[in-house]
Amino acid sequence: MKVKTLSALAGIGGAMILSGSANAAYTGLTIELAQNGIIAGGAPRDVYRVYANFNSPSDVLTAVYGNEASPMNISLNGATAFNPPSGGNVPQNASGVSYAPASQWDSYATIGLAAGYAGSSGANLVLSPGFPTFITSAGIVNNTNIAWATAGPLAQGSPVGGRVLIMQISVNDNGASPSGSVGINYLAGGTVVTQVNNQIFAIPAPGALALLGLAGLVGRRRRTA
Repeated sequence: MKVKTLSALAGIGGAMILSGSANAAYTGLTIELAQNGIIAGGAPRDVYRVYANFNSPSDVLTAVYGNEASPMNISLNGATAFNPPSGGNVPQNASGVSYAPASQWDSYATIGLAAGYAGSSGANLVLSPGFPTFITSAGIVNNTNIAWATAGPLAQGSPVGGRVLIMQISVNDNGASPSGSVGINYLAGGTVVTQVNNQIFAIPAPGALALLGLAGLVGRRRRTA
């Protein structure tokens, strides 16, 4: 696992391992509002979590990245990021010397673990060389040389419905929600590493939600007609 992970990190500027044989096991990215108006760092914050979703319990997420074929883009859409010095780029564990209550609600990159986990600091996560502060108010724009990956066996928690947490983004409470696109690598059935490019996450706008609701009503009427 360690060799595969470091090889993937070394090659994010070019092609990564690709296989289409297990794509059905991956069902896409979702973003959720985990906390609305929680007080952190002396101000109200909206805390969003982005998940990679799978339909097989044997699938293991191994890397999140941006490369030439699939640049990483994360926009805060006018919001201001919250990432105190105590938080860092990865989730802090409850026993770590740098752990502070505010870091529970800061912004960080991860694979499966949220702040306050039990285990060693860093949690077997490897960040690509020159990894930028995660995340500034400028977001991440067309980054082709960024990745976070597992450096060894990494417990991915008890994901609900096969979902794995890949990042937490905390912003000032102004109603704006983050959006973006990333690439992911995962092991399907423990043997196949699959590249999935340019997966997009965003919370639908109210108008889009209304259209989805209308489409659902139309669909039900047609089925009952």
